[in-house]
Parts: sequence; C-alpha cells; structure tokens
Amino acid sequence: MFNRIIMTVSLLAFCGVSAFAQFFGTADRETTITRNGQQIPVLIQGTDTIIIAALDEVKISGSRLFKNDKERSRYIQMRYNAKKVLPYVVEAVKLFQDIQADTKDMKAGKKRRRVADVQKELQSRFEKPLKSLYRSQGILLVKMIERETNRSLFNILDEYKGTLSAVYWQALGGFYEFDLREGYNATKDPLMESVLQEFDVKGLVAQRRAQEAAAGAATVPPVGK
Repeated sequence: MFNRIIMTVSLLAFCGVSAFAQFFGTADRETTITRNGQQIPVLIQGTDTIIIAALDEVKISGSRLFKNDKERSRYIQMRYNAKKVLPYVVEAVKLFQDIQADTKDMKAGKKRRRVADVQKELQSRFEKPLKSLYRSQGILLVKMIERETNRSLFNILDEYKGTLSAVYWQALGGFYEFDLREGYNATKDPLMESVLQEFDVKGLVAQRRAQEAAAGAATVPPVGK
C-alpha cells in the first residue's frame, strides 16, 4: 500500500509531457547551432540569438568523516538509493515545471482534468518501475522531488488533485508514518542533505531540455527543402 502512495503522488509530477513545446514555442526558444562542426546551445529571443555557456561546477571537499559505522552504512545506502531514483527525479522535476507553465492560467477544474488525462497516459510508463521501488527508495524519491520543487507533496496534491484527494492521501500516509504535509527540511536530516547536494538535479533537467531541443532542431528540414 505504501508503494501505491509513492506511485500515485510521484505520477502527479510526471504530468507535463506536452507543455514544453507550448510554453517555449511562442516566446523564447532554446535550440542549437553548428559552428566549426560543434553544436552550441543558444537561446532565441525574437530576432536575437544568444549563446548559452555553462561552466562545470567544481566541488572541493575533504574526506568525509562519520560518527560511527551505522552513520557510514546509512550514507552509503542512501547514496545508492539516490542514484537509483535520480532518473525519475529528473523526469519528475522537468515535467512538473512543464505542467506548471502549461496550466498556470487554467481554472482549478480544467487544470485537474488536464492533469488526470496526462496522468493516465503516463501511468503505463511509470507505474511498474515506481511500484517496484523499496520503501526507503520511494521516500527518498519523494524527498528529492520536494527539495527541487520547494513544495510539499500535500501542497502538490491539493493544487492538482484537490483538497479532498490531498486529505485522503495524507490520512493514508499517516498509517505508514509518512507526513505529506511536512515537505523537505534540510536541517531535519543533515546526512540526507549532504547526500542530495552531490546530485545536480537542476543541471540534469537543463541538460535534458538541451538534448530534446537539439533533437527537435535536427528534425526540422532546412529552409527551401
């Protein structure tokens, strides 16, 4: 049952599959240009083309010190779990941003119908892998999504599924000592925060967008063809 909670709530973050083209297609547009045989990401604003340059982040750290073997073991396990769910987190954050943009001017009822329609489409894709997660992996997946979106799961459910649905899942989560209202708190679990700082989710989301933009540009036929 707990995995059902994780699956249902996580699917809500996978609900903006068509929003990217709608949101960015009429205003600023990210694509790539070829210069000296090298593909360069650019941002097109009207008639202006701006080259996007990103510098790799450099992290300097010493050897990690642990209080005891139990903390070391927990760190290793949590880092493994974070790597396991990272692809889902990246997908969730990207699509969550898209659905926010796509539905920002919609009334509540229309927004929820849109989310429900897209959720059905995505359920066959994500239901099985999400249900196969261990409880600890499912919790970490949720915490990573909350950390990146700066939203609690209860808040997400309330906005996109309605208060009644949010209260239902909150009550169900309570049986498993899982508080959907709590959200992510970096100070509550410093070890978790130190693990999650190692993963550049925002950078990976931007990388996904650049890859999709490049793939989309490659399928556009040259002018005059």
